[in-house]
Amino acid sequence: MFITDTLIYVQLHKTGGMHINRMLAEVLGGKQQDYHNLPDLNQYPKDQIFIASIRNPWEWYVSLWAYGCDRKGGLYFRTTQPKWSIHGHEFKRRLWDALLSVSREPFRDPTPWQQSYTHADDAIAFRTWLQLMLSNPKTRYDIGEGYAMSPISQFAGLYTHRYIYMFCKDSVKHLHNKNLLTRFNALKDFEQHYNYINYFIRNENLAHDLIQTLQQCNISLTQAQQQIILQANKTNTSSRKHAMDYYYDDQSLALIAEKERLIIEKFNYQAPKLSA
Repeated sequence: MFITDTLIYVQLHKTGGMHINRMLAEVLGGKQQDYHNLPDLNQYPKDQIFIASIRNPWEWYVSLWAYGCDRKGGLYFRTTQPKWSIHGHEFKRRLWDALLSVSREPFRDPTPWQQSYTHADDAIAFRTWLQLMLSNPKTRYDIGEGYAMSPISQFAGLYTHRYIYMFCKDSVKHLHNKNLLTRFNALKDFEQHYNYINYFIRNENLAHDLIQTLQQCNISLTQAQQQIILQANKTNTSSRKHAMDYYYDDQSLALIAEKERLIIEKFNYQAPKLSA
């Protein structure tokens, strides 16, 4: 989370957050307060402006996996480390669910995850990893973050889980209500009602969207400040060299379409077209 006098940027993993933080610091000033933490909405006035960033789900999963191939990221360390770790169980969210998650540690096998994090050019390894993430009911618990304990894990992916957690009011309470978010339509209604973000920046058009968002927030940028944003090099990239279509086949494309339907429909994202 990055805080300025005018707005607060809430940072979702792998959506260009580090870069946006850097740009905001250069053109507006402000301060970094951790990274992927939630704002306490009760601490801010009702007219406080919140902005966030979003990314094409097909691209998001490739980026998340490639980052792990570079031996980086909480998900990589959570899934590949030996058993009996307390990392990633999210005791701060819900103690009971965290204890249930820890109780599954003896049954967790890091080997398939270790084998799926080969190198960022291995499309087959990516598809194997994607199955571990989204298709296997057992390895779902390895992910941590309270994901497997939420009823939405039955029909939605980790990206949607993180999105709801970060950008919706009272998300911790509702995500783990076993009787509430049990179907897609219920989740969609919840997101529409509880989402507190005022403006979203699309990672695919990050520089221009950031400038436009700041203008919508009544923040005037000089030509020099706009050039800083437009000409800045990317931040916190992985070693990946290929475009996202390289990593997918028909089955994996369909899997993302099914599990990340909420984000795809809300932001009108399109799947990559596969080469013939």
